[in-house]
Amino acid sequence: MELYYNPRSALLFVALLQGLIYTVLCCIRAYRLRRVADLALAGFLFLLTSSLVEYCIGFLGIYDLYPAIRFFPFDHPLAYAPCVWVFTQAILVKEQLPMRVWRWFLPAILQALFQLLVFSLPAELKDTYIEQYHFPWVAGVLYLGTFVFSCWVLILCMRLLKQHEHSLSAGFSHISIGSIHWLRYFLTACLVYTFFDCVFTVAGTAARFSFESWWWLYFIRACLLYYLCFAVYQFKEDVALPQLQLAERVSTPSRSVSPQDIALRQVLDQYMAEKKPYLRETLTLQELAQVLDVPANRISFVINHVLGKNFNDWVNEYRVAEVIRHMKDPAKRNQTLLSLSFESGFGSKTTFNRVFKKVTGQAPSEYFQAIRLSKL
Repeated sequence: MELYYNPRSALLFVALLQGLIYTVLCCIRAYRLRRVADLALAGFLFLLTSSLVEYCIGFLGIYDLYPAIRFFPFDHPLAYAPCVWVFTQAILVKEQLPMRVWRWFLPAILQALFQLLVFSLPAELKDTYIEQYHFPWVAGVLYLGTFVFSCWVLILCMRLLKQHEHSLSAGFSHISIGSIHWLRYFLTACLVYTFFDCVFTVAGTAARFSFESWWWLYFIRACLLYYLCFAVYQFKEDVALPQLQLAERVSTPSRSVSPQDIALRQVLDQYMAEKKPYLRETLTLQELAQVLDVPANRISFVINHVLGKNFNDWVNEYRVAEVIRHMKDPAKRNQTLLSLSFESGFGSKTTFNRVFKKVTGQAPSEYFQAIRLSKL
């Protein structure tokens, strides 16, 4: 018997090869930088990659050549969401992950052990189980359990992200919400795929889809793998906060603006102009409140309701203004934009470029070039 080369197996093979390459790259980066997030991403990529093997070799005709490999546990869907949870925790929280986080993988481990048990059965017993028990009801229970479990874990990830976004905008100046938009896109893509997988699986089981029809589910999974490799792997900016700071809430009272609030605004403006605390990258609302001896919720109220901004945007606007002042200073004309941004309180090139364009509507290089031309 010969192998059957066809476009379906080729498309899955390309995604499979790419997934393996990026899995290795993530492992190398995890070892080099000691980053748990890269290790979790490597695990997720490897799981998605291994799940494509079944249909890749199926369309190559390998199952016809070696029927004994039927029911080998290539796919571990119960492990997808836990990998995403560990990845999200590692990205957003500075502290080391507690050992209990690995309990999320217990259902996947039990499923893999069960599949290995069935795989090791003699051919006749294996066929009997698959025809009489697995497809009539075990598969359905497993699909439903996987869907509910995955959605629950992904929703927990979304809640953690929302908590992080609230903390950033309300009390921190060195990380902007825009720096974690990619994580929201990533989690949304995972949720959308989970719903698609559930609908397709239910429809396919009810309609008894052929082996060829099921290929489309794995093709969509391959597309998700392409996205993860090219989009998520590129992220390098540090956005993690300590758990204690992440849990902090700055509650602002629900009331109208008072003369005292207007006076506090003037105090804030004067302090920012004279002392320039925004030049320190890690300036927080709590630190500002401590220096001015004013409750943090009062400062937050003035920034939110008098200035109409959040703390993060308010501080970064001062930094952008400082960069522009440096751009116009002839003594700093030969400095790079990156060095000017660091002098002004920005901590990374990515954040600087994003915030500067948000405030001015232009990229820093375009703005700097316009200033230089105006001086000619």
